[in-house]
Amino acid sequence: MSLREFTAAEVAQHKSVTDCWLIISGRVYDVTEFLSRHPAGGKIIQMHGGRDCTSAFLDVHAEAYLTQFLPPSALKGVLAGTGAKAPAAKFVGRYWSPEEVLSTARRVYTSEHEKFRGEFKQFLQQQVLPVYSKWESQGQPDVATLRALVKAGYYLRLSIPKQFGGLGLTDWRFNAVITEELENSDVGSFFLNLGNGQPPAELIQTVALHACSGRTWFWQGEMLTLVWVVTRGALGCCLLFCCP
Repeated sequence: MSLREFTAAEVAQHKSVTDCWLIISGRVYDVTEFLSRHPAGGKIIQMHGGRDCTSAFLDVHAEAYLTQFLPPSALKGVLAGTGAKAPAAKFVGRYWSPEEVLSTARRVYTSEHEKFRGEFKQFLQQQVLPVYSKWESQGQPDVATLRALVKAGYYLRLSIPKQFGGLGLTDWRFNAVITEELENSDVGSFFLNLGNGQPPAELIQTVALHACSGRTWFWQGEMLTLVWVVTRGALGCCLLFCCP
């Protein structure tokens, strides 16, 4: 089958979020529909829109990655003068879940983790997926949703001890569940899991080992605040950080 040839100038016209083409190894791909499914978000693809990104792409992926995720219609043609042909691999055109690509069943999670997974997935479906495309356009999530995530404990409060207002879920598998479901829901660029590492919990526990005159971690409607007053002799200091 002969493929249509495009000039670089023609491909350069397709660089928007609603019409995004890439040149990879002399082949011209329409990746518009894949922008919202890319695990690292659509912006990193769009920044190469309308251009040859062969070097940048092959630094991270094999070209076969495209045939796995894109449908046959995504191959628009080839760049004129390159002599490129269609990829040898067949286009599959589907998004693979971890369960489909793992060769053995996982036993790392318990029923408690799977219950947490279901609750978090429902949260994403109700409060994140309906507005995610807007976040991609504006380049940041809505503060209201971040507040809801903190209130639910999926962000920042996950590993904070219960006595300080957190969920007390220090088991790393809970944060792994959050990471997996972000990817499974195609909102991987929303790096929620980065706020759920051990530092917040370790901060509290470390300071607790020192001479402290008072400590409070509290949730007040729209603000998560840590206030820690440390007194050593005549020297006093107050540590305060907030989630808006």
